[in-house]
Amino acid sequence: MPFRILILENDPAICLDLTQLFTNNQYQSVTVGAAQKVKKMLKDRAFDVLLCDCLTIGINNLDFLKKIQSAFPGMPVIFMSAGEGINNAVELLNNGAHDYIVKPVNPEKLLLAVTKALQIKGSTKSFHVADTVHKALPEKKIYISGTGELAAKLQKEIALVAPTDYNIIIQGETGTGKESVAHLIHNASNRNLGPFIPVDCGCLSSELALSELFGHEKGAFTGATDSTSGAFENASGGTLFLDEIANLSFNVQAYLLRAVQERSIRKVGGTNERPIDVRIVVASNTHLNNAVNEGTFREDLYHRLNEFTLKVPSLCDRKNDLELFIETFICQNATRLNKNIKGFTTDAMNILLAYHWPGNIRELENTIKRACLLTLKPFMCVWTLPKEIRYGYVKPTSALPSYIMNRPIIMERELIPS
Repeated sequence: MPFRILILENDPAICLDLTQLFTNNQYQSVTVGAAQKVKKMLKDRAFDVLLCDCLTIGINNLDFLKKIQSAFPGMPVIFMSAGEGINNAVELLNNGAHDYIVKPVNPEKLLLAVTKALQIKGSTKSFHVADTVHKALPEKKIYISGTGELAAKLQKEIALVAPTDYNIIIQGETGTGKESVAHLIHNASNRNLGPFIPVDCGCLSSELALSELFGHEKGAFTGATDSTSGAFENASGGTLFLDEIANLSFNVQAYLLRAVQERSIRKVGGTNERPIDVRIVVASNTHLNNAVNEGTFREDLYHRLNEFTLKVPSLCDRKNDLELFIETFICQNATRLNKNIKGFTTDAMNILLAYHWPGNIRELENTIKRACLLTLKPFMCVWTLPKEIRYGYVKPTSALPSYIMNRPIIMERELIPS
C-alpha cells in the first residue's frame, strides 16, 4: 500500500499542485481545508505524514503541533509557510516538527522532507485509533500540466470547479488527456476518498450500456445468472467518468437523463429505485452542442450535464509545453528501461518540434516510448522516430526557440546506429 499524506491547506490551486506532485511520485494524498477536521481525519484513516500550511491552521501553530503530538505520537508533521518568520520556524522545529518548508514550495525540498520523515517513521503504516485496515485507493493517473498560458488556464479552472459537486463536460481532441483531467478533478475534490469509476461509452452497445451503467437483476435477460451492480452504484461516494458520451444511443441517453435528474437508478429487470451519490464527469472529442444541433444528442441531457465545461487544448496549440512533455516521457521510459538516455539529437528534436501531432499527447508519449526502446546511444536519432513523423512533419520556417539553439549541436552523422 502506498504511503499516504494528509495535506492541511485551504488554497485549491496549491492543493491541486501538491496532489499532482505526490501522485507523480507514487504517494497518495488527501487534502483538508480546516484545522478542526485534521484530528478526525487522522482517527478515521491511516496517514503517514501530516503536511500543514501555517496560515490555514488559524490558531497558534505550536499549540496545534502539541495537540497532534499528544493524540498521535510519532506522526511526522511538516509545516509550510509564506512568511510567518524565522522565529516561528525555530520554535516549531525545536518542539518536534519534522521540517519547515518556505512557500512557494520547492518540489525537490518537499519530497526530500517527506522521504526523510518516512525513513524516520520506519515501516509503521497506521495511526488508526481502532485496528482497522484502510483499503488502498485506486492508482491515480499521472498528468503533466505544462507551464504555458493554456495549461495555466486549465489548471485554474480545475482548481475552481473540483471542490464543487458540479457535473462537468471535458471537451478535447482524442489523445489530449481528458481522462487524466477527470482524475485531477476527482483527486482535488471532496470525494477523493471515494472511487473513480471510468466507463468508455464508445465501446458499449445499446443493450450492454444499460447493464454497464445501472446493473441488472438475475434473469433480466438471457445469460443474466446473477444480480450485478453497475457503474453508478460502484461509483457511490466518488466520481463517475463517462468517456466519449456522444456515442451513447438516444435510448440510453434517456435513461441517463432520468438518473441525473432524479439522483436515482433502477437496475435492468428491477422494480426498485436506488438513490445514487455520485459526481458525474463526462468527456467528448466532439462538441456536444453541435451534436445537439445535429439531433444526435439530447438537448435536455446536455444542459443537465453542462454545469461547467473544461476545454483541454490540443498539443499543436501548446507547443511551448512540448519540450517539457518530451523530457518527462524520456525520464519515465529511461528509468523503466534502465537506460542512460539524455535526449534527442538536434535533427530529431527539430522534427519533433515541427510535427503537428494529430494524436496529441498520447501520440507523443508512444513516440518517445518507441524511441527509448530502439536507441543504442545516449542521444536518440531520427531513425528512432516512426516514418509518419520523419516524413510527415512541416519543415520549420522560423528560427528555432532559444532552448533548442542553446543545445549541444549533435548531428545525425555522429550517431549512426551500430
